[in-house]
Amino acid sequence: MATPWRFDIQAITVPVTLAYGTNDTVYPPEIGRSLADRIPGARLEVVEGATHLLVLTHWSMLLDSLARQLDMEEPSCR
Repeated sequence: MATPWRFDIQAITVPVTLAYGTNDTVYPPEIGRSLADRIPGARLEVVEGATHLLVLTHWSMLLDSLARQLDMEEPSCR
C-alpha cells in the first residue's frame, strides 16, 4: 500500500470481494471503500468488530462468502 501498484486496478475484470474489519487500525475500512470505488464491480464487506487479523478470526465467513459468490456466477465462468 506504500508504493504504486504495478497494474491498473480499474482494468480488473474478475469478481472481487474486499473484506475489512471495523477495528483494523492497519488497513481500516476506508481503504477498502477507496479500492472498491476504483475496481469495477468490486464488493466491500465490512466486518463489525474484526481487526487486522480478520483472515484468521473470520476465515469461515470469508470462505462462505466466496462460495456464495461462486454459486451466483454462471456455470460457464468456473
